[in-house]
Amino acid sequence: AEQAAVVSGSGDGAGGGHGTGHKAAAEPHAIERIYCGHWFHSRCLDAALTQPPFRLDCAHPGCGKPVHHPKYADKTAALEKKWSMEQAKKREIGELAGLMGME
Repeated sequence: AEQAAVVSGSGDGAGGGHGTGHKAAAEPHAIERIYCGHWFHSRCLDAALTQPPFRLDCAHPGCGKPVHHPKYADKTAALEKKWSMEQAKKREIGELAGLMGME
């Protein structure tokens, strides 16, 4: 999984240079605010929280709290189950393609 990058700034539009305003979600490099109040790139959160080890600690200096976001399940077990089901599906499709000579 990628290392998630904290986006600097307090969310009030001051500092950071990453577009911490309310229109950030529509931008190509959208950012998300997590429960501890810090900001992360959406793609970094997605990569860290939907792939093993399904955990991320806030990298903001002095924070280190576990990252939680309402867009993602709070239960690691649910994320692990979803990921393992997706991996099993990919394996099955690969096996079928091999049997049918479609590789």
